[in-house]
Amino acid sequence: MNQPHGGTLVNRIASGAHKTELENKAKSLFQLTIEDRYGADVEMIANGAFSPLTGFMNKADAEGTIEKMTLSNGLLWGIPILLPSGDQHDNIKIGAEIALIKKSSGNVLAIMKVEEKFELDIMKPCTECLSMMISTPA
Repeated sequence: MNQPHGGTLVNRIASGAHKTELENKAKSLFQLTIEDRYGADVEMIANGAFSPLTGFMNKADAEGTIEKMTLSNGLLWGIPILLPSGDQHDNIKIGAEIALIKKSSGNVLAIMKVEEKFELDIMKPCTECLSMMISTPA
């Protein structure tokens, strides 16, 4: 059997009584409604498709992925897995648990602990890539 990327297969899917407990807990938490595209990322994290990630990336992993295609631990990773908070950024507190709600259905997807909030200069890698394409001889 092949080893999962990073050596650890993540499984964060709640079921049975634990799932019910988390759904009830979500009612008392700050609820962040997320686009379905990010809901798909929640599902990929939960079912292990993004192993070894156990949640959305922190700033160090996001910057490493964007700049060097590696996580902060050196593991190859080419796609940043980020959760934008949009206009709710100021309402989300570091250290707090929040419920992630799928926009299209209103269902609770996950409860997550906010470990870090940050902004990225998304245009920087785009302009660097573009300048490399323009300066590379054909």
